[in-house]
Amino acid sequence: MSDAADLVSVYQANNPTEAYFVKNLLEARGIEAAVSEANEPLAGLPIAAVDVLVKQGDLAAAEAVRDEFNRDVANRHSIPNWKCAQCGEMVPATFDECYACGADRPA
Repeated sequence: MSDAADLVSVYQANNPTEAYFVKNLLEARGIEAAVSEANEPLAGLPIAAVDVLVKQGDLAAAEAVRDEFNRDVANRHSIPNWKCAQCGEMVPATFDECYACGADRPA
C-alpha cells in the first residue's frame, strides 16, 4: 500500500473480521485497501477502533462500496429467521442454506 499519509478511513468496523470482510469487498472491486489493526500494538483489544483504509483518490469509489455493504447488512437484519422445509431446523435469517442439512432457503 502507498504512503500512510495518503490513506483515509472509509469504514470503522466493529471487529477485525468485519474489517477484513469490507477490505476484501473493496479489493474485489479493484480498490486497494488496508486494515488499520494489522500494524497496531493493541490489535484485537476493544480499546482500539479497526478502520478500513483506502487511498484518498479512491475514497469516492470506496464509499459507494461501503454504502452498498451497509444497505446489504440492513436488509439482512429485516429478514426473519426461517424454518428449513427439509429438516425443520430454525435457521438464522443471514443464512441462505440450512446449517443442519444444507438445504437451500425456500424462495
